[in-house]
Amino acid sequence: MLFDIVSSTKRLGVENITDEDFSDRLSSTYTVILLGVIVSCVTVGIYVGTPIECLTSTDLPGNHKEYVESYCWIYYTYHISAEQSLTRDTVRQYRTNYYFWTPFIYTFCALCFYSGSLFWQSFGQRATFDIPRLLKTLVKLKIPNFDRHKTFLEIANHYDKVYNYEKIMEPTLHSYMKRLLSKCSFFAGSGYLTWIYFVMKFIYLSNGILQFYFLNKLLGFKYYTFGIDFLTSLIRDEQYKVLKYFPRITFCDYQLRTVGDNIVNNTVQCVLPMNMFNERLFLLLWFWFIFVIVITGINIIYWLTIMSYRGRHREIKRHLRICAKLEFNKKKNVDIKHLLDIFIDDYLRGDGILFVKLIQKNAGIVVAGEMVSVLWEKFKTKQQLSSVKIQNRDKHDDDDDQQYLLQKPIQSIKIFSSNGNSHIIDDKEE
Repeated sequence: MLFDIVSSTKRLGVENITDEDFSDRLSSTYTVILLGVIVSCVTVGIYVGTPIECLTSTDLPGNHKEYVESYCWIYYTYHISAEQSLTRDTVRQYRTNYYFWTPFIYTFCALCFYSGSLFWQSFGQRATFDIPRLLKTLVKLKIPNFDRHKTFLEIANHYDKVYNYEKIMEPTLHSYMKRLLSKCSFFAGSGYLTWIYFVMKFIYLSNGILQFYFLNKLLGFKYYTFGIDFLTSLIRDEQYKVLKYFPRITFCDYQLRTVGDNIVNNTVQCVLPMNMFNERLFLLLWFWFIFVIVITGINIIYWLTIMSYRGRHREIKRHLRICAKLEFNKKKNVDIKHLLDIFIDDYLRGDGILFVKLIQKNAGIVVAGEMVSVLWEKFKTKQQLSSVKIQNRDKHDDDDDQQYLLQKPIQSIKIFSSNGNSHIIDDKEE
């Protein structure tokens, strides 16, 4: 089982899929591997080792001990403090009925952490264009080769075709939903791919937070303060506050029914060696979940910053300046600035900026800069062709107007004499 988890996450999260950053892999890969190791260890301890040992009476015959241990393991045990007396009227609180489900709890947590990556793979990777394949192609360009510029041109042409298809999208329900969701990411330049990417980020963040709520309900105590309680007990040398969550010594009530109506109520004392490991494992997960939440939250703030209006413009201008494709002059380059705004806000938008950032994170800043330069040149050429077409159309319209005026017969001419009187000559007069 562990081999399958590690191999699948290695295949899906670390080597081949290059469109995830460290924060994404922290949830979808590293946490899944950690939980997979925990599941394997706990499963071996429960079903191979001895998870519970109970102290029973020696005067009971046969396999009574095995029966009592199986009963207490399947049903539940409870814990009371050393200062509290144990009677029939004692309230059975602090029930420890979760240990039987611990392998399933860890497995469910692993599936939840993988849900963000599954969402991205299902909807995001090919929402507009095939991101994994394009990134794999661009990663190879970190080493200079003869086909470098040709590859950049092919990817730029592909991006331009995707842009044109989105402009002439047929009015269907899917297209309307796609445009609506694109507008929902207005804070990051708009774009369907951008919306999916940020939804994936928030899935990772909300999943880490909801893990505490889920474990609160399942374990039966305030798990969200478990790490703080442990550190407080460690500083004050108070073991009971932590031991009541994962007690080592518990009690179990059972009934032994014989022939007739003879029912014997017994209480036995049991030892749960697995709770010593459960305490350490859930404590490790508490600190790990906090770490994942903090890193994911910082990562979301980082992406919101670089995908803001200023962040997008600053990023593209920086690439173009480094590649010597852009030099500003306040007096002469007003049109270039306007063209650059159209290039960033309308042509690239959020999806294009996101694609450039993914290239930079995986293939390096040099490859990302060259990709931006090729897209910029492609965009300028496209704008120039559009301007030429408009000028030719206007010129053609002017020529048609002149030809129409030349072909139109002159009906009359108004002639002014030197004394100011005018005389109209009709074209029919000789």
